[in-house]
Amino acid sequence: MSAELTNLDIFVLAMANVAAESEERGFFEWDVIVEAWKIDPNRNGLRGYEDLYPDSKKIALNYMGKGNNTALGKGFAEKVGTNKYRITRLGLSRAAVLRGESIEEATRAWGPENFELLWNAKISSAFTYFEKNLAVHPSWSTTASLLKARKGRPQDSNGHIHRLIREIEAALVAIAKGEVDRIVRSSGDTHKEIDVNDLLLLLKCIHASIMFRKSDLEILHIDIEKHLAELQNAIASYIEASDGTEIDSGTFFSIN
Repeated sequence: MSAELTNLDIFVLAMANVAAESEERGFFEWDVIVEAWKIDPNRNGLRGYEDLYPDSKKIALNYMGKGNNTALGKGFAEKVGTNKYRITRLGLSRAAVLRGESIEEATRAWGPENFELLWNAKISSAFTYFEKNLAVHPSWSTTASLLKARKGRPQDSNGHIHRLIREIEAALVAIAKGEVDRIVRSSGDTHKEIDVNDLLLLLKCIHASIMFRKSDLEILHIDIEKHLAELQNAIASYIEASDGTEIDSGTFFSIN
């Protein structure tokens, strides 16, 4: 099977394997390096010693390399500390596809914390106003609340925006692949639900809010270009996972 997989595919499977031992889906880089080597020693072993040692530099290109063709660039993983990473729900979904498993089973429940992140965005004043008017709320505090943009806390703000976009992306992909028809907190709690239209509009709301408040966000050291790229990746992932969608990634974020 591994002969048919790309280097990144093998790395994603390795991440899923080591993350299964952690409730937080986290792992240290040396653990995943060894796991990737175990999956395919011929490809990931040190030249001349393939059966004895992993080639850490080669394997590390799957997450330390530049561009969008890495686990971090594609949103399959995120860095959470020194030498420590966490596989995202998008990464778990990808691993499930590679194994031929159910995405819903692989990602388990959406979970209270992740669902609340999406739900709080859906019921925010920023989104409610945008849903009704297709325009950004004129109050700065409303946008700041949605993006958690705070003076002196750029790392926290950037982290929140990143997690929100990635969670929306993972939810959209799961819906597009037919694993779920909507996002709920748990199978026993369906009073709150988020559908595909909510998720798509949330992406537009975040994009419009960033563009409208660009100068204010720059002052707070928000990584605007990074988050705009993440938004583009999110809609591209949804289009790729969808069958027959008429959405055009080039015009999706335009507001008429």
